[in-house]
Amino acid sequence: MRKQIAAANWKMNLTYTEGQQLLASILENDLGSKENHEVIFAVPFPYLIMAKEKQLR
Repeated sequence: MRKQIAAANWKMNLTYTEGQQLLASILENDLGSKENHEVIFAVPFPYLIMAKEKQLR
């Protein structure tokens, strides 16, 4: 079965707190839960450490 890939590039000007809230709401949806699905989320440089702490891969 072919893998389905969804990719998103985060291009928003948010405060750090707003970025945390956005990332938390995205992770709550469990987007990559199926075996043939992969979700790629490109995070802006200022939020990379926050994303890494949330265990994004």
